[in-house]
Amino acid sequence: MPLSFRTTRPNTLIRLHVIANSDTLKDQELKLKVRDAIIQEARKRLVEVQEVEEARRWLAGNLASLAKVAEAQIKKEGYPYSVRVQLGDFNFPTRSYGRWVLPAGEYEALRLIIGEGKGENWWCILFPPLCLVDVAEGRLSHEVMAWPEDSLPNTPVELRFKILEVLRASTQRLASLWW
Repeated sequence: MPLSFRTTRPNTLIRLHVIANSDTLKDQELKLKVRDAIIQEARKRLVEVQEVEEARRWLAGNLASLAKVAEAQIKKEGYPYSVRVQLGDFNFPTRSYGRWVLPAGEYEALRLIIGEGKGENWWCILFPPLCLVDVAEGRLSHEVMAWPEDSLPNTPVELRFKILEVLRASTQRLASLWW
């Protein structure tokens, strides 16, 4: 059963929303590189932040510097695109993060629109930091770090590995054939 991110306190999340210039493969790759650069910059500060108000203040006060980070990455990749950076409330569809479900609705987000902003988008939860990118490893991690305790659901989370379940089931089937 999916766990919901709904909390008793509204506005406890800030999402990151990156919109590509277009749906070409190169523009989609650029979107992910801009995402990585923004997350790497934001996580330096947000990983230690405990309250959404502090995260909101930091983001609002650093929109220009975050735009410069995105612009630098776009230029580094050889593209002439501009970038618009906004902090506000935007509508999002339902989104699943493994067993977690974030219902459709209006959420506060840091939004980056690359160039014309006509391409597919990418989003995650920037605060509390659920979308952390291990840039050195080049992979996306869905770790929950510095999550405020009063916004966690009371439902216990069970960590399971599919490969172990398959191996266990195979072993049981083999054992039943031999006995």
